[in-house]
Amino acid sequence: MHKIFAALFRAFGLAAAAGAALFFSAGQAPAETMDFDILAKKALELSRAPFAARPELDLPKMNYEQFHDILFRPERAVWKEEKLPFQVQFFPVGWIHKKGVTVFEIANGEVRPMPVDTEMFSHAKDKKGKDIQLPNAVSGFRLHAQLQPSGNMDEFLVFMGASYFRALARGMGYGISARGISLNTAHPEGEEFPDFTTFWVVQPAAGDTAMTIYALLDGPSCTGAYRLTASTGDATPVVVKASIFMRKAVKQLGIAPLTSMFWYGENSYPRPQDYRPEVHDSDGLLIGERNGDWIWRPLLLSPAIRHCTFQTGSPKGFGLLMRDRNFDHYQDLGAHNETRPSLWVEPIGQWGAGRVHLVELPTHNEYMDNIVAFWEPAQQAAAGARFDFQYRLTWFRDDPQLPPLGHVIATRRTSIGHKKEFEMFTSSYEPYNIEDVQEFIVDFSAIKGIPCDERFKPEIKFETSSGAGLVKSFIVANPETGGWRVFAQLKFKEKSRAVDLSLKLLKAGKAVSETWTYLWQP
Repeated sequence: MHKIFAALFRAFGLAAAAGAALFFSAGQAPAETMDFDILAKKALELSRAPFAARPELDLPKMNYEQFHDILFRPERAVWKEEKLPFQVQFFPVGWIHKKGVTVFEIANGEVRPMPVDTEMFSHAKDKKGKDIQLPNAVSGFRLHAQLQPSGNMDEFLVFMGASYFRALARGMGYGISARGISLNTAHPEGEEFPDFTTFWVVQPAAGDTAMTIYALLDGPSCTGAYRLTASTGDATPVVVKASIFMRKAVKQLGIAPLTSMFWYGENSYPRPQDYRPEVHDSDGLLIGERNGDWIWRPLLLSPAIRHCTFQTGSPKGFGLLMRDRNFDHYQDLGAHNETRPSLWVEPIGQWGAGRVHLVELPTHNEYMDNIVAFWEPAQQAAAGARFDFQYRLTWFRDDPQLPPLGHVIATRRTSIGHKKEFEMFTSSYEPYNIEDVQEFIVDFSAIKGIPCDERFKPEIKFETSSGAGLVKSFIVANPETGGWRVFAQLKFKEKSRAVDLSLKLLKAGKAVSETWTYLWQP
């Protein structure tokens, strides 16, 4: 339990402070029935009423350690006695989680409130050793299922804080999160965090392999109806159906937003004084176009906000991936970053025109998520507008079909300075007696049908915007990976100008790799 609370803190802390949800009141009359159409009607009606901010609960003061001493009692799990294939456990209110959520159960067509009482949790102690008393409220919940052959029930999906939720795949740890919606992320007007205020969890039948959850979203600028259907396995897919109703206009509407952490990696210079070679939960953004093109953008920590957009029609998919699975590259026996899942968004149906956003926020540690990716529709998010979307979120370890081409497995960079520093190298490294040459080293995976042999080298297609010039580039076989390593040396014309770089591999004029893209800011 401590491990999960610690994992949740980073992703959910800021959003929970902004306000998480609606306090459960025993006197509230449950709906007679619930399905997506009913929920969408409730969300529409709510959007036509002024936003009513909910007051925070009257909670005793406690610190981080005290809050994480409050443990759910597993014997109180919902559906444990019925021995159903899924179970529900709750998270308490307290610390920065100062608002509760309402959770209903749908069983045999009947809607009823989930039982909530303080005896579901162990008690934390105050400084005098007395139990800290909390109200009968919960700040979120988690789903458990049998993930391993042992028969034990393991958690696999968590809802906690604003509209955040996260899942893990079999054999993986928690990492990247999803959100119901994002509004004005990294925008000068300030970001807004709407809340999932109320949930309806459908009781599973014996033998069910999927769970259905309905959620009502509410915030100053929009409301929303959500249906989420989650399955378990080697990967964890969650199919989302959402209808969003705008109370008022926003500058930026983010659909299927993903939130992750990148502190530093192999392409980070300078690096913090830390014994770990890399610290991140994701290492790149992947975008799949319906025309067959694939774009890979390595993540990078910057001292200032970096906000990049990728224009696209209805995308085949996009996601924040974790490709580096080598423990030696992280050396963290506690966090085990190499076990963080990737998260892929696959639209269901046509989304129309829009663009994928990547926001990279500066950070000085690993405790707050600083990476956001989402899709913004071309349609303006005006007051009274409605948006309907369906998509599949998949948390997974590795998928060779993402993309079905050669893919980037590492990005590195080095500076080329004076000639005397490079005399030891082979003739492949031609020295340049200049200060502003940067060399990018990009490793591609093995490519199907192309042996890792110097005689079968793919062609390099390297492009750069006007702020830089290509000095030289070359490719070599990499027997350590069975793939290819590309070297590209660039001279930058202005130290203050950002430069877009792109690189892909061709064979007979046809792309055999995804396109590596990079935003270089000298």
